[in-house]
Formats: sequence, structure tokens, C-alpha cells
Amino acid sequence: MKVWKYQMEPGENQIQLPVGATPISVGWQSSGVVLWVLIPDGALPGSDAEVRTFLWVGTGHEFDGPVEFVGTTDGPGGFIWHVFEVVN
Repeated sequence: MKVWKYQMEPGENQIQLPVGATPISVGWQSSGVVLWVLIPDGALPGSDAEVRTFLWVGTGHEFDGPVEFVGTTDGPGGFIWHVFEVVN
């Protein structure tokens, strides 16, 4: 297995991940939220991929579900950010 990193933008993010990838953590890095994902053995960028939707939202901000919680991180200025995956 490998761990890959994906830079996120505020709001909704469409991220192309290998089939079977598992989100494992979020954090603040390089002025933004980063999503770390566990990638199955043999997966290559763009191969057997699926587009998955993730939300980056701040505490107290409204958003639609259904979602699954991925993680929470703090950023500059004391802001707290949360990442959820949109589920069907």
C-alpha cells in the first residue's frame, strides 16, 4: 500500500481516486487542507479510477448530506476545518 496526498479547496472537491482507496487523515499544509488517502497495491494515477466528492467546511457552516466524516484540522487564525465524504 501507499499513502497519497491531495490538496483541497474550500467547499466541494471532486477527487479522482483509485478504486479501493481509503481516506485516512486530513491536515493543514501549504495554506490549505490536505487529504491523505491509503492507496491499494498496484494502483497508478488515473488507472481504475473513480471520482469521489469531499467537502471542506468550517465550524458552524451549513452543508448538505448524507456524508461520512473524514477528519478535522485547525488552520491559521484559530479556524477549525472539517472534511466529509459525500455518500450516495
